Amino acid sequence: VSGLPGAFLGAQLVAQLPPREETRHREEGAAALEPLALGAPIDPRDYGGRRSWLSRCKTVAEESGVEVVTLPHVILCEGSTYILYVMLDPFKGPAKLEEGQWLLELYGSGEVEAGADTMEQDLEVLVRKSWEDPTQEPNQPSRQERAAASRERWLKKHRPEEEAEGGGAVGGAGGDAAAAPAEEEDTGELRRAQERAANKTHANAVLRDFVSLHTEVEPVLSVEDPYVVAKDPPLEPPPVDEPPLPEEDIEPSEHVARLALGKVGLEEVRKETVAMSQVQWEGITAEMEAAKNKNLGQLAELTVWQEERAKSKLKFLEERERLKDALQLRFQKQSDLMESVGNPERVDTAALSGALESAKEAGVGVWNSELIEKAELKLGFLEALAALKAALGEASEPPLADAAAREAFARSVGQAKELLQKAKAKQMALSPDLAVEETFERAEELLKEPEDSGAAADTV
Repeated sequence: VSGLPGAFLGAQLVAQLPPREETRHREEGAAALEPLALGAPIDPRDYGGRRSWLSRCKTVAEESGVEVVTLPHVILCEGSTYILYVMLDPFKGPAKLEEGQWLLELYGSGEVEAGADTMEQDLEVLVRKSWEDPTQEPNQPSRQERAAASRERWLKKHRPEEEAEGGGAVGGAGGDAAAAPAEEEDTGELRRAQERAANKTHANAVLRDFVSLHTEVEPVLSVEDPYVVAKDPPLEPPPVDEPPLPEEDIEPSEHVARLALGKVGLEEVRKETVAMSQVQWEGITAEMEAAKNKNLGQLAELTVWQEERAKSKLKFLEERERLKDALQLRFQKQSDLMESVGNPERVDTAALSGALESAKEAGVGVWNSELIEKAELKLGFLEALAALKAALGEASEPPLADAAAREAFARSVGQAKELLQKAKAKQMALSPDLAVEETFERAEELLKEPEDSGAAADTV
């Protein structure tokens, strides 16, 4: 908004959902309704009332700002209706709207049609239309016309005398002549209405007597002034040795009643009442002024606080950038580790170990602990397979005659097979170039003891 400096705005984007099928309007005896087409105009009657329409309005986004409100990213579905409410907060900025100009800017990938929302006005028109009597006879005046005529008759009857005299002076005899037929016509219409009501049978006596009671019976206000019966004062004076009763010991109501028996006492009571009322209202006025000044002071402090906060530096930006960089690094390390684990051709243990260590340092385990587990399993299997191949290369020339060496070699083979079973359970693909099966076959052949090993030992 321009022309309103310091105006604090609050924007609310609301999506208007289509009406439910059970609330859609359908004439009696009509066929089933067709589904609503995408982007087609919606009949206000299909919502079944304003409350149902409000229940179908869902808030999408809310933002606020000084003079400018920005919705950074909003997805608008094709063929849908959205309502943008922009409100001025008078507690955080100026409360005037004069001399202001509104500007709406949209940047998007498609066309957006903007216009004034008339759904609420249409629903109000339907409500007013529902008040009309469906059984209204064509030759009879409508409810609105009868109400207007009734108001006009009341105004004519209760018009002030000065206005009536002035109207007679201007209109002359012609006005009285014109008013007489109108009054006779109103009387005849009332009589005909009473006859129509008398012909109908009402089970409720209040409804039966309503037509005749609400037209001619004048409003009456009965007022009764409360009074207090004052006791007669003592005829004989009190004894000399007995002190007279102080004035405040007498019952207040009795004292006031005695004073009211004369004009002087009545005047004193009235003056006292006026003085008490004046003191009371002066106190109330002083409290109102004090509260007003306090509110003005607090509003000034709030304005100063708002200006200080508006110019303050956002201290969380550095922390946000640091967290953003850390999360981007974690995502990159997670992607690299997923590539190393998921690609069967990535069999370099050094590269896989480096990717695993980098992922752990970046906190990938917080996001995907299963990925870390798969990477450790693949790295362990590749290292065990490499150790097994190295042992086979060393043991290819001399046989494993030593029992300790044979037992250690058997443990290596078992550990490699166990890791292979776990990798298959995790559905991890392995490269054919690893020659896993051939390696295990060679290891099994090497573990077989020679048949003549015992005989050779006896000979030696």
